[in-house]
Amino acid sequence: MKNLLKIRFLLLLLVFSSYCVAQDTVYVTINDSIENSKEKHLFSLASLSLPVRANPNSGSTDDYDNQNNNSWYIPDGINAHAGYGIHYYKWIGISANAGIDWKISDKLITVPVYALLTLNPTVNDNVSILIQGGLGQAFAIGRGNLSGNYKKARLGIMNDGEFSFFADISTYGFDLKSESMGSISIGVAMFNFL
Repeated sequence: MKNLLKIRFLLLLLVFSSYCVAQDTVYVTINDSIENSKEKHLFSLASLSLPVRANPNSGSTDDYDNQNNNSWYIPDGINAHAGYGIHYYKWIGISANAGIDWKISDKLITVPVYALLTLNPTVNDNVSILIQGGLGQAFAIGRGNLSGNYKKARLGIMNDGEFSFFADISTYGFDLKSESMGSISIGVAMFNFL
């Protein structure tokens, strides 16, 4: 039953992305013949982030060199994601995305496949606020058929509509060792608006 849901979800995502690309291709073909300078309303994005976790040794003294360990958070892996979608004048967009998340402490590698809604309200000519929310499916690699609903919330600052610094929260929708899996990350994203 779970495999059937995975197949249906992936098929729905494929049909949606194909429809968006086909719809935009027809739009671009018609409008390019009328007006060559018309914006195409497509974008791609790539992000790289570091999940962080609480430092279990924060505030303790190292016995070897008697130094205090003052860092509250430490890196716990790496996340790499990419997506492709449509936008309306860089202000609002929706994209199909996939990526790979690696968490060192949990020895977990997941592959999230999700749709991402992007809002990018402008603060001034060079700075805008990046607000994103994603929903999809996450698949654990090397853990049998372990999977769950993937959810993402991201908040960041974007300069010139191309480069962004962000913080995000992701949940994978499954438990590992009786613990809900998710991550808090900080990172950068690159956008390419066409």
